[in-house]
Amino acid sequence: MDRATRFVAVQYLYHVMVTNEVVTIDSVTAFMERCEGIKGSSDEVCQLVSGVIEKSHIIEPCIEKHLSHNWRFERLGMVLKAILKLSSFEIIFLKAADKPLIINQYLEIAKAFNHAGEVGFLNYIMDNISL
Repeated sequence: MDRATRFVAVQYLYHVMVTNEVVTIDSVTAFMERCEGIKGSSDEVCQLVSGVIEKSHIIEPCIEKHLSHNWRFERLGMVLKAILKLSSFEIIFLKAADKPLIINQYLEIAKAFNHAGEVGFLNYIMDNISL
């Protein structure tokens, strides 16, 4: 999976979280067509976002156990939630061989969404999930 696909997956998961849209290959394709300049594989975006939704009951507690005692998953911003859910899904369920690459790409995506201040926080959570 490439960075462009992960970038679109973050955007689309955010969209789904806000609109409660049902994830299908057609809805992913339509989303990508509406957003000019988006590159990436609609099949892979659909696989990632569908997987996150299907496995949220496992992913969210896994993320939450790495948060400090006074933080709850619900308090995180929507973009951070999308990044953490997608990266966790890839690390846990896709058994990716190159976990450092996945983590690095999601950190770069966070920076692109103006979340550079949270990179250390995201890195800590993703690193711990990857162990």
